[in-house]
Amino acid sequence: MTSIANAFVVCGVIYCIDASSAKTTIINFAYNTKTGKQWNPNMQYERVSGVSYMVNYNPEEKVLYAWDYRRQVTHSLTFGTSSK
Repeated sequence: MTSIANAFVVCGVIYCIDASSAKTTIINFAYNTKTGKQWNPNMQYERVSGVSYMVNYNPEEKVLYAWDYRRQVTHSLTFGTSSK
């Protein structure tokens, strides 16, 4: 991980989005606040304009909300089981 543009929390895990200005970037760091473990999930994150602001996860809807160049965008998330 070299830099972080945004972060969001899901079930006690902090996920960090790389500060790249490309439309496709990477969720490149995760930290489990319960266990203290950290890892690189290496997941792609797509943006409309190359910049996302105020990224936030809604656990009831299982949706990640973000502001991307004056638009609210949503990303549906599905999580599998993990030992992390």
